[in-house]
Amino acid sequence: MSLDQLTVGFRRRSTQEKIMKQNGAVVFPFTIAGFGMVLAGVVLDYVQHWELFEEVPEVFILVPALLGLKGNLEMTLASRLSTLANLGELETPQQRRAVISANMALIQVQATVVAVLASAFAMLLAWIPAGEFDLSHGALLCASALATACTASFLLSLLMSAVVIGSRAAGINPDNVATPIAASLGDLTTLGVLSLFGSLFLHAHQNEGWLNIGIIGFFVVLAPVWLRIAMRDPGAEQVLRHGWSPVIFSMLISSGGGFILKRAVEQYAKIASFQPVINEVSKNASVDSACLDRLLELEE
Repeated sequence: MSLDQLTVGFRRRSTQEKIMKQNGAVVFPFTIAGFGMVLAGVVLDYVQHWELFEEVPEVFILVPALLGLKGNLEMTLASRLSTLANLGELETPQQRRAVISANMALIQVQATVVAVLASAFAMLLAWIPAGEFDLSHGALLCASALATACTASFLLSLLMSAVVIGSRAAGINPDNVATPIAASLGDLTTLGVLSLFGSLFLHAHQNEGWLNIGIIGFFVVLAPVWLRIAMRDPGAEQVLRHGWSPVIFSMLISSGGGFILKRAVEQYAKIASFQPVINEVSKNASVDSACLDRLLELEE
């Protein structure tokens, strides 16, 4: 056997081993992601009968937009942190503290803006067929969207940061782990937080109407603080300056899907249980984009 044949055989075995190792690393997270989406569908099918969804059906319009934050913000954060970890920029405690704090603040700014726009767009879509605008429902939607987006994003961002650092320490490629975990927990966390806060704010809306306005003011006042923290990191600053278009366009498209969901649920209530699976399954493919992003960064 010639030297060239030995070299080709070695490279082939090496490639096969890498593929098998990567498949082994992603099978478990992808399986958990699938179960997470199915469970989110079960939760949505259950909570759609709560007073919140029956009294304020416009909440259905918010659901795809808020679930979309998982792909637009948390999974993007997981990809960004994974790339930085693979580039060796999260090795020291000082680096981790600076990068993670700035990126979590960035997520809070994005979540605040998207939540306000999503609630406004939801009210617009609800107003078009009905021909009337309920300002109190608008305040309820905005308060619920802000509380859900900011709280869920904070919890998931914290988890993604821990997963990336833990994966790096364990010698596992974070690209193969962090993104599927975000996919598995994102829908479930967001639906749970939305249902909980929305129900609390509905009771406040019925008894103390000023409370929803206070909630909106609280999160809006916090936005400049998060903005200042995020601007300390060059990468986060770049996203703040140039990364709004895809996030906002995605929110608008998801809100359109929410309007369709609201109409569909009125006739076929059981379709709600399929929404998270249908809407989110393609986002697991973002593992591939994360890996491609890492390869491009390494080539540079």
